[in-house]
Amino acid sequence: MSEMLKKYIEKMNFEEKDSSEITTELLENLEVKTGFVCPTKTTDLWVYRTLSVMEVIGVPAVMESESDYTVMDSFGVVIWTGDAKSVLEYITGFTEEK
Repeated sequence: MSEMLKKYIEKMNFEEKDSSEITTELLENLEVKTGFVCPTKTTDLWVYRTLSVMEVIGVPAVMESESDYTVMDSFGVVIWTGDAKSVLEYITGFTEEK
């Protein structure tokens, strides 16, 4: 992950949510520079709009996707990306009791 993306994520506002509270609608309505953190038994899941670095008029800038989302663990490792439905399925599968 680039240093620019790390700094951007550090400045984002993450709201703690139980995995059962997250819906596709909630994901699709995420505000800019916001996300959710879902505590689990093994690691927290950090959920936010997928980020990319693009050049705008020759200057690098961070852009947030309007339709793709990322799930990152507490160590900063991206563990899933996809649309709202697939991210919700991943979170549900990760947090389900077996």
